[in-house]
Amino acid sequence: MFDTISVYFLYFLAYSIFGWAWEVFLSFVREHKFVNRGFLNGPYCPIYGAGALLFIQFQHFTDRPVELFFGGAVAACIMEYIVSVALEKAFKARWWDYSQYPMNLNGRICLYGFIVFGIFSAVMPHVQSVVASYIESWPIDLRRAISATAMVLFIIDIFATTSALAKFNEILRKYQKHFKLPLFIEQKLNQGRQIFSFQQIRIMKAFPDFISIPYAESMKRLRQLNAKARAQFKKDKFQPTPPPKKKKH
Repeated sequence: MFDTISVYFLYFLAYSIFGWAWEVFLSFVREHKFVNRGFLNGPYCPIYGAGALLFIQFQHFTDRPVELFFGGAVAACIMEYIVSVALEKAFKARWWDYSQYPMNLNGRICLYGFIVFGIFSAVMPHVQSVVASYIESWPIDLRRAISATAMVLFIIDIFATTSALAKFNEILRKYQKHFKLPLFIEQKLNQGRQIFSFQQIRIMKAFPDFISIPYAESMKRLRQLNAKARAQFKKDKFQPTPPPKKKKH
């Protein structure tokens, strides 16, 4: 039983890493820089891993490429829509927005995603055969050890991320409460000091459309201030230090 769980968790982890690499690649093509595009800190996107496990089960019913394409695309879009709603309810925030894409549904899913998911689903049997043969070739003890270690780190990562997000909303709540006042927060940012943790900054970078629903105005303002402070910090950091002035005798 545990061996089966460990194998499927390794499948989940492998496809989560593949999905993360895909998202990072797309981000690099668009922005020409590396951005950790995962919800969590590690190099994995769990939604891809969960989708892959769903596809693996779906393959038991058909192996026809057309059916895999449409069945997988529909299932993946349903899952993406549910995850979007669940994250919004859990954190009172919108994580992504496809409103600018054609044929989108409430900005949560779109035709582009449907096509990409469908392509992944159609090629999934070929990819899974390679992944399965590789992982299942490992000794049982090695599989169990890697799976157990990865699972513990994964759970720690979830707790660290959710904790940072909870504190994030608290910062936004305090800021919005005193929104019209010359705040200590703005002074800190203007001095090049950070009010956001590494986790919170990473989330804002990973999800450019991330917005807190109850504190949208605060978030917009603090994003601007944070970007301004970081740009000023980089400018000052690389600014050559002028030579000391000679004293006149």
